[in-house]
Amino acid sequence: MAKDYRYPIRSDRIVDLALTVVAFLAAYVVKRTFLPVPLGGLSFAPNYTNILFLIIIIWYVVFEYYDVKILVDMVDLSENIYMVLKAMVISGLILATFFYVLKIEDISRVMLFLFLSFDFLLLGAVRCMVFSKFSEKYPLHNILVIIIGSKVAAKEMIDSISSTSRTMKILGCLDLDKTDVGKVVSDGIKVIGTIEELQEVLATRVVDEVVFVMPIEKIWNAEKYLAVAEAVGVKIRIVPHWHVRKFLSFRPKFYSLHFEPFGQMPTLVLSASPHKRGGLLIKAVGDFVVSALLLLLLLPAMIIIAAMIKSKSPGPVFYRQERCGMFGRRFTLYKFRTMVPDADKLFDQIKSRNIADGPVFKLDQDPRVIAGIGRFLRKTGLDELPQLWNVLKGEMSLVGPRPPIPEEVQKYSLWERRRLSMKPGITCLWQVEPQRNRIPFSKWMELDLHYIDNWSLWLDFMILLKTLRALVRAYGM
Repeated sequence: MAKDYRYPIRSDRIVDLALTVVAFLAAYVVKRTFLPVPLGGLSFAPNYTNILFLIIIIWYVVFEYYDVKILVDMVDLSENIYMVLKAMVISGLILATFFYVLKIEDISRVMLFLFLSFDFLLLGAVRCMVFSKFSEKYPLHNILVIIIGSKVAAKEMIDSISSTSRTMKILGCLDLDKTDVGKVVSDGIKVIGTIEELQEVLATRVVDEVVFVMPIEKIWNAEKYLAVAEAVGVKIRIVPHWHVRKFLSFRPKFYSLHFEPFGQMPTLVLSASPHKRGGLLIKAVGDFVVSALLLLLLLPAMIIIAAMIKSKSPGPVFYRQERCGMFGRRFTLYKFRTMVPDADKLFDQIKSRNIADGPVFKLDQDPRVIAGIGRFLRKTGLDELPQLWNVLKGEMSLVGPRPPIPEEVQKYSLWERRRLSMKPGITCLWQVEPQRNRIPFSKWMELDLHYIDNWSLWLDFMILLKTLRALVRAYGM
């Protein structure tokens, strides 16, 4: 009889760090010994042992944060390698920041390039090897599952795992009724016993996960069986009841489930915005720090812009407008004024020339725009710089859906209001698109909801890079 083996997930991190050390040592040897002049050779300063120690710490934290694995169930090879690349890019940026803060100079850029190249090749190669050979030929990587239940929900679970998972192996089902023992549920998976036998099954067989697919309230003394699984240390999954599961099956992307204490009671939370507390905390801290630094660095440029506006048009330098923030909370948004002082009063005269669909207003060659400086600020997006103050105050973020005016929100359909479920930002996906003012309102909403559904720090970073490109290429008016 073949043995069942449990795959030690923590070994992923050990293997990845070991390969990273090998890549660093290989880069060191190649740079010091094998490269021709002038690329070859290394100085004894800085201390590369300390740098390797710093790399190990950074790589461990980032790879742990993104939960990068060697073998990920129900994830294809390309996505797995992409996760490695993303984690390495972020790790490299953090490493470069440490070099700057700690004033580590004279480090060989050639060696760093070799190290990153070797590291990516090694980390990618081991994943290719695992996916092409180990996951199918050896039972070492099977995640062994017991399902509690044998009715419709159990059949759906078995079919789902069979069609999507390369590494999960279902050992069988446990049910309440003894007469069901031996019954085939689906895909050759049988009822191997009753739930009363759970302790014996866990004591005599290797099991990684126990999945409760039948409603918990139908199991008498259910907490006993949960405690048995917990005592053994296996992972416990509880599939939501039928109506909740059907509800979520249509919303697999943007709804996250997690438990939170509410008062003193545990509650199951269905959240329509990304539930990534660590990432959102980093985003909030980054917003505060970056906006403060940019306000200081750009203050001379903002003073010059203010002077140019004042010289071209009488009236205030800044334009204040009420906007809707997270979940519709209203706040005052600041911009450099790019229109004549009475622009709002002239709106009725031009509203029929609107080129945008939906509740928003866009107009090419708006006659209310201040000649010269106003058009330049709009085209480059520099009129948005005062919103760094909104970011510093916590009303906005650097990246997020643009804050709408209350009149627009009143015309939103129900599904469009979900774009208010995340803090608004200075820049977003649709704002970095060429000809952004000609994007249909429905596409604009889709891009905002795509951002919310797929939010990550990496996505924010990529949008900020594209924003710089949009500024240079003047994607505005």
